[in-house]
Amino acid sequence: MTAAYYRRLWVVGPVSAGLAARDGKQDLNEGTRGGGKGMSDWVLGQAARLRKEEGQALAEYSLILAFVFIACVFALGALGLALAGHLDALAAAFP
Repeated sequence: MTAAYYRRLWVVGPVSAGLAARDGKQDLNEGTRGGGKGMSDWVLGQAARLRKEEGQALAEYSLILAFVFIACVFALGALGLALAGHLDALAAAFP
C-alpha cells in the first residue's frame, strides 16, 4: 500500500475515496480523462488543506499572549493602587 492510499483512507474513508480493496488493485480515480487529476483528487486536496494545523499554533500563542497582557494590566493596576495608598500615608506623615 502506498502513502497516498493511506492518506485518502484517513481523509475521507474507503468508500468516499473510491479506493480499491487491499488486494493490490489500482485506484478507481486513476486514468481520468485528459490524464490530469480528477475531481475527487481536488476534493481530497481541499479536505486535507482544511485539516492542516499550521496556523493553529499562532492563534494559540496569540490567545496566551492576550491573557498574559490582561493579567499584567490587572496586576499593575492593583499594585499602583496599593502604592498610591502607601505614598498618601507617607505624605500625610510629614508636617
